[in-house]
Amino acid sequence: MEPKIEIIHEPTRTEPFVVVKKPKNLPSAPLVLGDPSAYSQCENLFPELKNVSGKKAVEHGLVHRVDTETDGLLLIASNQSFYDWIQNVQSSGGFLKQYTAICHIDSEKNDSSFPEPPFWGPPESMPAKIESLFRFYGPKNACVRPVTDCSSRIVQKKASGTLYKTSLDSVEKIEGGVKVRCSIERGFKHQVRCHLAWCGLSVYGDKKYSRMDDGCELKFSATALTFPLENGRTFHIELDQ
Repeated sequence: MEPKIEIIHEPTRTEPFVVVKKPKNLPSAPLVLGDPSAYSQCENLFPELKNVSGKKAVEHGLVHRVDTETDGLLLIASNQSFYDWIQNVQSSGGFLKQYTAICHIDSEKNDSSFPEPPFWGPPESMPAKIESLFRFYGPKNACVRPVTDCSSRIVQKKASGTLYKTSLDSVEKIEGGVKVRCSIERGFKHQVRCHLAWCGLSVYGDKKYSRMDDGCELKFSATALTFPLENGRTFHIELDQ
């Protein structure tokens, strides 16, 4: 049975957007019309979403994505004015997305496809942020790798032109691991998961960036969104963690 979304916020006249809680193992968006996805379920509930033109015709006003195996919050515009507004907000770094990860502590650094990490030590001593360029890596570019000034010239030529930053809002030791709350203003594919693994905190259940096969589901969730509205107010929504 297809996992079902939960509507967290319905569109109103002053807040013309939907906030959806996407379950694990459901894509954010369809590849082609009719594919199972969080967006498709939302469109069935709010037909006005079809009137928004976005980056891809089949996605309409979907503002951003989260990975299929990740659960959490998605934002979908319900009119064109808000969609255009929030795209400009994203471009200027004003759209903040927060994630919560349950990680295990790696005993060894990653292989040579990763550059030397900016930090390696006790989790409670982690820096306030991790930053790097990125490049795609592996068969069909299924993964990514950080790129820094220490990377080879060949690798640097393959890098994104943007410096991506992952802010570590809190790092807390818990039974069996470490709970990390992170936030980003701009995102690259798998950015947070890759940045954490690079510095020795691999997310439980992460088959792409963890060397530990723990057999559990990915313990990584999109837990908060913060962005300005056209009327000058700030919208913030956060899931219980």
